[in-house]
Amino acid sequence: MSRTPRILILNYEYPPIGGGAANALSYLLTEFGLIGGVEIDLVTSSHVGKESISSVANGISVHKLAIKKDSLHYWTEREILGYWSLATRYTNKLLAKEKYDLCHAFFALPCGAMAYRLRSRVPYIVSLRGSDVPGFNKRFNWMNSFLKPVFKRVLKASSGVWANSEGLRQLAKKTTPDIDIKIIHNGVDCREFVPAQNRRPEKRYRLVCVSRLIGRKGIDDLITALPKIKAKLGKVELTLVGEGNLKEELQALAESQGVSDDIRWLGYVDHSSLPEIYAQADLFVLPSYFEGMSNALLEAMASGLPVVVTNTGGTGELVDENGLVIEAGDQAGIIEAATLILSEEERWVRYSQRSREIALKFSWENAAQEYLNAYERAIDGSQ
Repeated sequence: MSRTPRILILNYEYPPIGGGAANALSYLLTEFGLIGGVEIDLVTSSHVGKESISSVANGISVHKLAIKKDSLHYWTEREILGYWSLATRYTNKLLAKEKYDLCHAFFALPCGAMAYRLRSRVPYIVSLRGSDVPGFNKRFNWMNSFLKPVFKRVLKASSGVWANSEGLRQLAKKTTPDIDIKIIHNGVDCREFVPAQNRRPEKRYRLVCVSRLIGRKGIDDLITALPKIKAKLGKVELTLVGEGNLKEELQALAESQGVSDDIRWLGYVDHSSLPEIYAQADLFVLPSYFEGMSNALLEAMASGLPVVVTNTGGTGELVDENGLVIEAGDQAGIIEAATLILSEEERWVRYSQRSREIALKFSWENAAQEYLNAYERAIDGSQ
């Protein structure tokens, strides 16, 4: 292609709205700007309910639509439909003015379905991120009879499908066994997230979990386990970073368990504040029931934290002598794993060093280059 390729990206989440997929796209756009050679328009959501256009880098623009959201980290069906409606009209206007070579849909649903409807005007690829895959989020199980046929149709008509972990790829293959699904892992900025120089100087143990406060994240299991972790270790503090629809319910659970004073509820924090939060912790715990490939987990590992995670999605793919993997819902497992890691200094140091080693193998630069290669192949195949 003689001219610079122009890509339309659809993602209803972008910081500060959303979680891992939002942060992943933010990092990717930054890397696209550094690498160059591509022009991009992202159509996403505004957290202030006001339409705006901003520039990430030369040729890379972020178009935010006026979505009325009640929570930064939780989407209702009404809000998703609101994005669908506004984004459909907005992308039609863009397509009337611009020539796009490819559409990149973050999430098969709803963004992939939107791209599917535009397929006669522009080819598209799909990134599977987690909740868009049937069976990932129990909250949407009641819709599977409708979602699965749409999911199949979206993937079949695409010019390529990528998952962010082997676990997510395998889950998607249960619905679409005949579709070739490749993997592009998430990355982590190991210059931004670094191990603390003087960790664990105090006689207390500090756990951290960075997660949406929603059902599939299993935060209730962690809170219920906390009293017994305290009984075994003594002074323990848990820091919870993130918002969600279950915050009040989880706070009530903490009160009933007698651990309200042992939990810091930080809510939403700017992503730039996370390195310091990890630096103040001793152990990262992610008790999810479903996970793609957690950005927060990678960031904690880059920060030199041992980890306790559940055996779900791509999470286990990141654990290799740097922490312990337990089954989802296993509160006793959380207690045993956290106690073992924090009570054995030699083990803690070994896991800490290994977390950093593993994280160094991942980078957003590599992920961005893999996507650029995917763009090139999809565009060439569409000609």
